[in-house]
Formats: sequence, C-alpha cells, structure tokens
Amino acid sequence: MVLFGRILTKRISISGRVGNFISMLGFRGLVSCGKGRKIDRPLVEALVERWRPETNTFHLPFGEATVTLEDVNILWGLPIEGLEIAPVEESYSPADRVHMCQTYLGFTPDEDDLKNHTLKIGKIQEFLLENPIHEHSTGLLCMQHARCICLILITNNLLAYTNNSYASLHVLNHLRDFNTCGQMSWGSAALAFLYRELTKGTKPETRVLGGPMSLLQIWAWTWIRPMTPTIINEQIDWEKAYGARWTYNKFSRRETPSNVIKAHRTTLQSLQESDFNWMPYRGVIHRLPGMCTSGQHSWRSQCYLIYYNVVEYHPVERVKRQFGLLQEIPPSFPITRAVVTKLRKI
Repeated sequence: MVLFGRILTKRISISGRVGNFISMLGFRGLVSCGKGRKIDRPLVEALVERWRPETNTFHLPFGEATVTLEDVNILWGLPIEGLEIAPVEESYSPADRVHMCQTYLGFTPDEDDLKNHTLKIGKIQEFLLENPIHEHSTGLLCMQHARCICLILITNNLLAYTNNSYASLHVLNHLRDFNTCGQMSWGSAALAFLYRELTKGTKPETRVLGGPMSLLQIWAWTWIRPMTPTIINEQIDWEKAYGARWTYNKFSRRETPSNVIKAHRTTLQSLQESDFNWMPYRGVIHRLPGMCTSGQHSWRSQCYLIYYNVVEYHPVERVKRQFGLLQEIPPSFPITRAVVTKLRKI
C-alpha cells in the first residue's frame, strides 16, 4: 500500500514574523512538529486491518480505540472548535486563479503551473526558496510566505490526497483572511479525513492512501506501549505541540517492531489491556501550550466531523476509557448503515 503525506519541504526557514502569521492562521502547532518521521507503512497497514468502518474505531483484543479530537488538539496543536471547513462553491476562471496567486501567495504562476482549480506545489516551493525573508522584508511578503507554508502543510500532510503535487485553490481561499482562518476547525477536518481514508483502506482494491497518516503513526506510538519507540535523553520544548517530541528526540526501535507487517500484526493480536496507555497525557497536560488545550471542552463531543463532502462521526461513547471513564455497552451508531454508505459515496 502506498501512503502519501509529509510535513515540510526543502530547506525552508521560518522567520519570527512569518511564524506569527502562521500562528494567526492556526498552524503553529503543526509547524512546530517539523518535518516529522518517516512513516512506517507496515504499521499503518496493520492498523488499517483493525479498522471498522461501521464504528470508526480500531477493534483490538481488549476492546475498541480510536484517534479522537483530543489527540489532534494535543499532538498537533490544531484548533478543533470553530467554523467547519465547508465547500467553496466558487468556480475560478483562469484569470481568477492567476489573481489569487498574485494577491495571496506573491507570485505569478505559469500556465502549466495551474491545473483546473489546483496549483503546482513545486512552484510554491520555488517562490519560497528564491524569496527568503530578511529584516527589511515587508509585512505583505511575510503574510504571503505564511500562506505558502500553510498551503504546503495542508496539501502534503494535513489533508493529503493521493496526488499531493498540486495544492487546491479552494483551500487557499480559506487562507485569505487570517482572523477567519484561525477560527476554523482544521483539526476536526483532519480527523474526518483520517477516518475516511482508513475506511477507504479497508477495501481490498485500495492501493493508495492519503490523509494525515503521520498523525496516526504518532498516535500509535503514544497509546500502544509495545509499539512505542524508546526515546533517548528525552527533552521536550513545552512551547511546541506535544507531537514534536517524536521529531526532535532520538529514539531506538530495538525493542519495538518496525517496518515489518508480520511483527506489527503479531503485536496487535497479542495486545493486553495493560499494554494500552489509557491516559498518556495525564502527567503533561498542565505543561502544554494553550494551542494544545484550546478545544479541551470539545474533546468528548459526540458530533459529526466535516471536511468538504466528508462527513464522519466522532464515536467517543465507544472509547470512554481513553478519557478515564467507565466504558458502558455503547449505543447503536446514530445513523443507519445505509445512510453512512450513502454519505461515503458523495
């Protein structure tokens, strides 16, 4: 199975002023996680085999577990409250597309850089590398750099499609206004897309997966003890998102399986309840930056997660133990399987 998605790209530095604008857009936590670690594809495949589309949970030997809004908020520092990432109904003419790039990104794309309503990622990278920020750079250029970096982040990792060499101009439309963008629920969009891609991965004919698979990987390392690498001389920068600990610390995989599908399957098959780290954030939550706890009141929300045409249910009533609560027999899924199937075909 081929996975798409990476955090950042070539030698692109982020100045303090650009970083401030990135914070306004709501992506400071994701940027602070750096380039991330190489994805262990067999690990993802083994987890996909345990995914149940009927419940949006992993079925493990001792019960159910899933990635929740709490994980997205804490590990990546993404906002999970606010406006949904809804479809943009506008249809852009060729002139509109060029104007958007000139106004919001700072460069004029060539004709072959644009494809329908998308823009070639390589063109954005080229602009960033050829126009570095210095002390005399204008505020407008810093804003354009921030949009460019966030557009790459969204395209290559957060909401990575299988063809992530092109960025959506509809997503760029959401990045136009810094205040509005910072109030949007990018975290719930990422989680909805992760659920949808995991569901897609359960189909035998699927050969390629997109979505935030690097988030899934650090979720597994955080929650499943036999899969957790041993961090050597761990140091945590409490100004960064908690997921950054997996980027900036050296770790050893000698005692944990890596890049071997049979080993990962065996680990998951033999899991016991004590092997699951039921409260991994309990000892650190008071030290996390505000962006990692900004949606604390919504972590246990029984709600629908929306990203454009993707609508997925957040099944917290099935994973209460992940929040330190007694797990009761969960109720039926709030919508029928026929409705779920219809939604997933849109």
